[in-house]
Formats: sequence, C-alpha cells, structure tokens
Amino acid sequence: MNRGDRRVISSLLGMVLAFACLATVSRLSAEETNAEATRDYNAAAKLHNLSSWDLAAEQWRAFIAKHPADPRVPKALHYLGVCLFNQKQYEAAAQAFQQSIQKGVEENFRELSAVYRGMALFEAARQQKPELYSAARTALEEYLRTYPNGSQRPQAQYYLAETLYFQGQKDQAAQAYRRFLQSFPDDGRVPDVLFALAVCEEELGNRQAALKNYQTFTERYPQHPKVNEALYRIGELQYSAGDFEQAELFFHKAGADSRFADADLAVIRSGDALVQLKRYDEAAQQYASVEKRFPNSPHIARANLGAAKCLYFANRYNEALPLLVRAMQAPDVRAEAIHWAARCHLKLGQPQQVLDLIGPETIKSAAPPWNVTLQLDRADSLYEIPDKREDAVKEYAQAAAMATDAALKGEALYAAAHTALGLGQIGVARQYAEQFRKEISDHVLSPDVEHILAECEFAENHYDSAAQMFDELAKKYPKNPQVGSWRVRQLTALQMAGKHDAVVKLGQTLADAVPQPDDQAAILTLVGASQLELGNPKAAQEALLLALSRSAKGPSADRAMLLLAWAYHKQGRTADARTVVERMIKDFPQSTLLDRAYHALGKYCAALQDYASAESAYRQVLRQFPESSRVPATMCELAQTLLKNNNPTEAEQLLNDLLQKYANHPLAPWARYLLGTLYYEQQQFDRASQMIDQALKGGLTGNERSAALYTQGLILIDRKQYDQAATIFKQILDDNPQYPEVDKVLYQWAWAEKLAGKEKEAIALFQRLIDTAAESPHRPEAEYHVASYLYSQGRYSEAATLYHHCYKSARDPDLIEKSVHRLGWCFFKLGQYENAAQTFAYQKSAYPQGSLVADAIFMEAESLFMQNKFKEALQLYESLSPLESPDYEVLRLLHAGQSAGQIKQPDRALQYYQQVVARFPTTPEAIQAHFETGMIHYERGELDTALRMFEKVLEDAKQVPDETAARAQFMLGEIAMQQKKYDDAVKYFFRVAYGYRLPQWQAAALFEAARCFETLQRPEQAAKLYQELIDNFPESDRIADARTKLQLLQKQQ
Repeated sequence: MNRGDRRVISSLLGMVLAFACLATVSRLSAEETNAEATRDYNAAAKLHNLSSWDLAAEQWRAFIAKHPADPRVPKALHYLGVCLFNQKQYEAAAQAFQQSIQKGVEENFRELSAVYRGMALFEAARQQKPELYSAARTALEEYLRTYPNGSQRPQAQYYLAETLYFQGQKDQAAQAYRRFLQSFPDDGRVPDVLFALAVCEEELGNRQAALKNYQTFTERYPQHPKVNEALYRIGELQYSAGDFEQAELFFHKAGADSRFADADLAVIRSGDALVQLKRYDEAAQQYASVEKRFPNSPHIARANLGAAKCLYFANRYNEALPLLVRAMQAPDVRAEAIHWAARCHLKLGQPQQVLDLIGPETIKSAAPPWNVTLQLDRADSLYEIPDKREDAVKEYAQAAAMATDAALKGEALYAAAHTALGLGQIGVARQYAEQFRKEISDHVLSPDVEHILAECEFAENHYDSAAQMFDELAKKYPKNPQVGSWRVRQLTALQMAGKHDAVVKLGQTLADAVPQPDDQAAILTLVGASQLELGNPKAAQEALLLALSRSAKGPSADRAMLLLAWAYHKQGRTADARTVVERMIKDFPQSTLLDRAYHALGKYCAALQDYASAESAYRQVLRQFPESSRVPATMCELAQTLLKNNNPTEAEQLLNDLLQKYANHPLAPWARYLLGTLYYEQQQFDRASQMIDQALKGGLTGNERSAALYTQGLILIDRKQYDQAATIFKQILDDNPQYPEVDKVLYQWAWAEKLAGKEKEAIALFQRLIDTAAESPHRPEAEYHVASYLYSQGRYSEAATLYHHCYKSARDPDLIEKSVHRLGWCFFKLGQYENAAQTFAYQKSAYPQGSLVADAIFMEAESLFMQNKFKEALQLYESLSPLESPDYEVLRLLHAGQSAGQIKQPDRALQYYQQVVARFPTTPEAIQAHFETGMIHYERGELDTALRMFEKVLEDAKQVPDETAARAQFMLGEIAMQQKKYDDAVKYFFRVAYGYRLPQWQAAALFEAARCFETLQRPEQAAKLYQELIDNFPESDRIADARTKLQLLQKQQ
C-alpha cells in the first residue's frame, strides 16, 4: 500500500478547492486608470470569475503585455498565476507569482503570491520536476519567516511538510507535520496531517510513533475516509513486529467494512496473521469468507489457496485437496496450488499420485520459480519410493540445473547431496555439496550442506577434519535446530581421533540443542570432562549436573557421576565428591568404572583426612581389580594414606613392591619421592636426599617435581645449608610459578633467608607471600614478620595495619597474642595511648595465661600513665609481680612511684623510689627517683634532705637527662631562695637559663632570678631579666607576670 499515491490525490483536491475560492475576483474596476486598460482588465476579471482559466490566462497576458505601465499589472500577474495553477501549469504559475511580488503587488496580494508561489513550485516538482522541491521548500520557509502571523500559515506549513516528504527529507517532514498539529489544532486539515505524520513515521521505521499516531487518528476520526486504511496499516505494523494477535485484530476491523477498497486484502491478511498464530481453523474460515463477501474480488483464488494451506498445516490433507483443485483453475496461482496438492499427497503417503500430477509438461508450463518447485516435488516423490532414490538424485540435480533462484537451487543441490549420502554415494554427495558451497551463499540450507560435507569426511575416516568441520559448523550456526546433532557427531569424531580439548566449546548450547535425553547426557558428560581438563571445575559441574538431570540412569550416568565428583573436589567440595562417588558405586554395581570409582573414593576420603576410609577404598581396588591400570596410582596413594595412619612400615613395603613390579611405570619416580618424604620424616636425611635425587632424575615434572624439590629444600634447612635451600626454593618458583603450594615455598624460602641472616631478603619474600597468597595459612605469620620489620624501622602505622590483619586471620594462639601485643606497642609509639590501653587490656583478658600477659598489664599501665590516669595505672603496676625484664621492672617501680605522687600518696611513692635506687642504682631511672624523692621532701619543707637529693641528681652530669638536671638545678635555686641565699639562688637559676635548651625551664629560671635581684634591691638587673624573658620566650606562661613586674619596676625608676 503506497502512501505517496494516495497523498497525491488528497493534495490535488485540496489545491483545487483552495484556488476555486481564491479565484473569485469581485470589484476589480475600482482601480481603472484609463478606459481601454479598464475594459481589458474587467474582461479578464470576468473570465477569471467564470473559472475560464485558459481564456482568463490569455486575457491576463494580453493586459500585461498591452498595458505594462498600468499599476494593476502586479495584481494581474497574481491572477495570471492563479489561472495557470488551475490549468496545472505550475512552473509558469510560480513565475507569475514571483513577477507579481517583484512588480510590487500590494501587501495583501504579496502574502498570497508568496505562499501560492511555494505551492505552485511544489506541484511543479510533482510533475516530473523533482529538482523544484528545493525551490518550493525555500519559498515556503521564506513565507513562514516573512509572515509569522500570516493568514496562509496553515496552508504554507502543510505544503512545507509535503515538500519535505516528497523531497525525501522524512525526518524533517515529520517535524513539520508535528509543528502543523501543534500550531493549528483546529485546522480542517488536522486529520489529513495526522494521517500523513503516521505514514511518515512508519516509513522512517519509527514503529511506536506511527502506531500511536494511527491509533490517535482512528480514535478521533472514526468516520474519516482513511480510517480503514489506518486500521490496515496498524495491522501491518503489528504483523511486521511479530505481534500477530494485535495484527489480526486490526486487519479484522479493516476488513469488516466492505466500503474499504482493500477490505478483501485485509481479510486475507487477517488469515495470514491467524496462520502465524497457528490458529489454522480460524484462518481457514477467514480465507473462505473472501469468496462469500467479495464475489468479484480478484483475490478469491489466493484466499482459497490460503484456506487449503491452513488445512494442510492442520494435517487435514484430504480436506485441503478439493480447494487446491479449485485454485488450480486460476492461472496466477495454479502452479502453487499444484505444489501444495503434491505436498498433501506426500503427507498422505501417495508419491505415485504426485508423479501422476506433476509430469514434464506440467513442469514445463509453470513459470519460474514454480517450475523448479514442481520439479523438486516430483523428485521428493521419487525419494519416497526406496528403489527410485537414485532417480531422485538425478531429478534433484535437474531441478538445480533449472533454477535461477538461489534459494531453490540451493534446496535442489542439498537434496541431491543428502540423498546420495544416504545411498552411500560419498563422491556424488560431495560433488553436489561442493557445487552448493561454490554457487550458493547465505542459504537457509547452508548449515545442512556443511553437515553433509562433514559427514563425507567422517565416512572416509578423516576424523580430524570431520571434527573440525562439525565444530566450525556449530560455531557458525549456534542457534540452528541441528546444532545438537552436529555436536554429537563432532564429539564422536573427536573421540575417534583421540581428541577431547575442543568439546568444551559446545557447552553453552548443548542443553537446548540435543533432542534425546541420553544424547544430551552423553554430550554434556564429554563437555564436563573437557572442562575439567581445561581447569574449569565449576563449568564442568554445571555440565555434569545437567547431564544427570537429563538421564540419571542412562549409559553415561556412571561416568558423569565420577566426573562430577572430581569437579566438586577441584572446587574444594570434597565431601560432596565423596557422596557422589559412594552413590555411583551403590547405583551402578556392574559399572565398568568401579576400579576408578574406588580409587577416586580413596582420594577424596584421604583429602577429608578420613584415612581409615581411604585405606579401605584403596584396598578394594587392589583386591577386586588387580589388573586395573589404576593399581600403581592406588599403591602410591595407599602408601601416603598408611603414612597418615602411622603405618610407615607397610607404606615403605608397599612402595618398594611398586618399584619392583612397576620399575618403568611413569609413577615410579613419584614412588621414590614418597619414599624420600618417608625417610625425611624419620630424619634419615641422607637416604631421603638420595631417594629424592633419584625421583628427580627419573623424570618428575610439573607439580610433582616442585614437591620433590620442596622436600629437598627442607632437608637442606635441617642441615643448616640455608643458602642452598634458598636456591632450591627459588628454582621451584622460577620453573613452576603456578605451583599450587607456592605459599609453602615462599614461607620456607623466607625462613631460609632469615636463618642465613638475610633479613631484608626474608622480609621481601614474606611480603611476596602476603601479596600473592591471600588464603595461605602462612600469611598471618608472614604479616607478623613484615610488621615487625616495619616496626623496627619506625613505620608504626604500616606495622599496625599488618599486626591487626595478622591478629584477625591467624589461628595460632601464640601468634595472635604476639600480634595483639605488638599492635598495642604500635599505638603506644604513635602516641595513641587510649587505643594502646584498650589493645593491651584486650590481650590481658583474651590470653590470661599467655606468655606476654605480664608485659600486656605493664604496657596497659604505661598507656594509662601517659594519659595521666595515675590511679588506674598504679593499680595495674601494683598488680604485677616483679617483671623479668629489668628495663620494664625499673620503669614499673619509677612510674608506680610517680603515679602515687600524682594522687597525693607521697609515702607510697617514696617506697617505690627507694626500691628503684636500691635495685637499680646505676640507671637513669635511679637518678629520676632521687629527683622525685627530692621533690617530695621539698614539698614537705624538708629542705636539707631535698637539697641532698637534688645534689645527688647532679653528681654524675653525663648520666642525667637534660630536663632532669635542669629541674634539679632549678629546685636548688628555689631552696636557696627559701633559705634567703639569693646570690646562690641566682647562680642556680642562671645555670638553668643559660646551660640548657629547655624553653619552659629557661623562662621560669629567668623569672625567679629576676625576683631574686628585686629582693637584693638590684632593680636594673631584675628589669633586664624580665625583658629578656619577654623577648626570648614569648610562649612562656610567665610572660604576663614578667610584663607586670617590669611595668612596676619602670614606674619606680
């Protein structure tokens, strides 16, 4: 249904109506200038008003030529344009309107000439001059710009949209139609514009917008002449989108109105939609109604053919045949009707009737492509007669030779190749398949032809190429319904060739591709095995579970269960693996895979540390299947299990038996390795090393070689050959960076370096372990070592992070306690005393019997002490027995004394100071104890005793910390002041002020010295000292007092 043709009619009707009104000229005589010109003008006007467009145009031309200077010439040009337009001389009309404007026609006519010129150019473009669309568009857009409020704006906007449409600018046309609808909602052309917009959107592929506009059109204008066409178009849009329910509904509505010119087509399309919905009975009724409702319809034969096809699809072949016979009477559908009749006969098992119906003359008389289709029908009938299949091959080949249509030619070549393959004519099959591949591309049967070529390869025992072709076929057409059978054949070919690595590539599509449950299970089992080989146990698990869900007791179920167990084991779900194997042994007691099942059961039980069950399973293999290929592996693994069961004697005997019976077996080197580990555990290092050397020389590779080297490295560590051990561990990771137990190697390598005194190298290896083995049981210890190194470098914050992670992830209580303790120390070093106290308190409560509990209590006390929580600190200091560390013990006593002093318990404090001096007389803490003792006596007024203590502090100046010495000097000055020995006091204070770089005490000393000078009536010296304090120690808390003192002195002067 062509939108353009229908819109031309609508547009021309609109134009005629528009210009019939415009052509009515009434009082033209009022503008006369001379009698003759007026007579000529009025004669033209009269003809114009009578719609005698040809005579009027002639008269207008005469007037313009005869009276070129007459002021009415511009208007005459305008009317000439109207006449020419109504004569469909659109290009000339456009020129007349342009000249009218150029001659200066009055304003009301100028607007009309402007819009009519655009309309005339549009119609001229429609008259086989499409190059004028651009001029029309320019003229109409110029009008809309020049006359934003013009009376002809609806007309101009409408024609602009039409121009853009026919110019092929459909996006812009749609915008123009929408502007019309927005700007002129009450215009009479709104229904036509809405319909035009819907058509435009449809042609632009904007299905939803088109649907919306068509539906709006049908809802608002149900009586419009185009409403049925809109319904029909909605049906086509829904049909093309696959919404056949909605399509049928709208086709039905459109076809219900017999006044609709295409109602018969709408009914047929309703039937087509019902066919798509497989509602064949209803579709047949629709088709049958066409002849009843539209007896003169040219589409009756098509309808009857449609009804017959519905009956065919409904398997009602006998009912379809009479309709097809009637349809054969119509020449335009005769060949198609014969074709469907042939299909009915074939479905009814009547191939001979097809041969009777379709003879050479029938084929010859049919027009292409039906002649080829009928030739194929004839060949199909021969195929159905077994002893005529060789003839069928020839008939198919004849159809291919006749065909010019690629689709039919491809169908014929495929049928010839397929039939020949079935007859065992491999060369003939290959010939036609290769011809298809050469001459036909992108055909629906291309996958099937590729299948035939692959089968030819398979039939000639070319398994590798057959497997490759099936694989390529499945990859190329992954959604083809035959993909399952291709995969079956591909997997079979791969199996025949001994290759399994490509099978996994089919795993994603197998579940829905193979129709038979047993085939599904067999393929999925092979896919699962391939996934395991590729190291994808999760994907293998999914494929194998799916296999068992399709065929739980089928011929491949026992193998699927064994493989599923292995997939579970590879994912760390060994308990599930054990359960599956035990069920397999129970469900398939006659399975040929029982030796493998018991062997696997032993492996899984061992992995679960159920060594007794593992031993029992392994012994079943040796007892029931002594000739099984699994025996050597079973002997090795049983030996390992015996070692776990503390039976090294039998394990050693078993391994020696294995080496005697299977000396050249690939597992012999592994058996020697196991003997080496046995000797290592017995600390027979020489025998162990000798046996492992033999294992390595015997050809151990991959992870087994790495395991042997690892044990060799352990032997070297035990021999204290740390550098050689480090070399071995490095070699393991260089040769096998993906070794599953890389964390163990890194751990032992790091210890080898550490024991060799190579701290930085060891720390780097511990860090590498942290970075690469997040789940390793050795990681917490590695974090502890790295953290301790960072701590030693003063990088407390980084160390704290690692200590914390170690404490969170470690399982060893001792390591956890140490990590918590060191974490507390990090907080302490960082000055985060509250965090430190909490951490040490947690350590104390979590590990009350730990080796570091006393240190934790002490450090908790220290953290509280640093927070000035002296009462709580003192309680903890006093709860401790004397500490083993002299450094800790002397601090405990000193800080206990200081804490007691801070809470006003001087006697208690003196007891602790006396213990410090008595037990640690040569330590800096003893000096501090003398000072603190002196302070207590000073505060009691016992100045002589205090004096001796402060002097004691200063006896060995080298051992006294600067602050303690400065404070002792300061206190000697204070005592001298109290004893009124001001000159001596000044000396002590000057030693503080000028002997130390301690601003707090320097400022205090200057202030006290100045006070002494005031007492000594030496105000000038006092003032200088106050000024020095103010100038040099602006941050001192003595500044305000110094200024006050200085001001008083200055007033006194």
